[in-house]
Amino acid sequence: MLDLPPSKVVLRGRIQPGRIFLVDTAAGRIVDDDEIKDGLAGEHPYQEWLAAGRIYLENLPLRRALTPQYSRLVAFQRQFGYTEEEIRLVFEPMVRTGAEPVASMGDDTPLAVLSRRPRLLYDYFSQLFAQDTNP
Repeated sequence: MLDLPPSKVVLRGRIQPGRIFLVDTAAGRIVDDDEIKDGLAGEHPYQEWLAAGRIYLENLPLRRALTPQYSRLVAFQRQFGYTEEEIRLVFEPMVRTGAEPVASMGDDTPLAVLSRRPRLLYDYFSQLFAQDTNP
């Protein structure tokens, strides 16, 4: 915090999600979010790269959908870390209603490093973020 007189304040506000705040100390100015993003967007031909790599679904060859055997499906679910609880409480309601179920916030899963059970590699690199609730 700096104790400045109000006449010296150039800009008031707060940092917003998705916005960039840059103070160019060499030039002695605040660089606008749009100026930064326009500069970065103009550095490479992103639109051309996108057009060259775009594949339309209607141009893909037709494939016959295969239904996996139950034992193979369960093996895939275990391999990718899905639990019976997650399937029962998240995926089954999604299949029935077509919408994500409402649930409480929070994660009471013990840290992977403290677990005695085998855990997937990415479980060791998870990060918890602050959560806010409204009364």
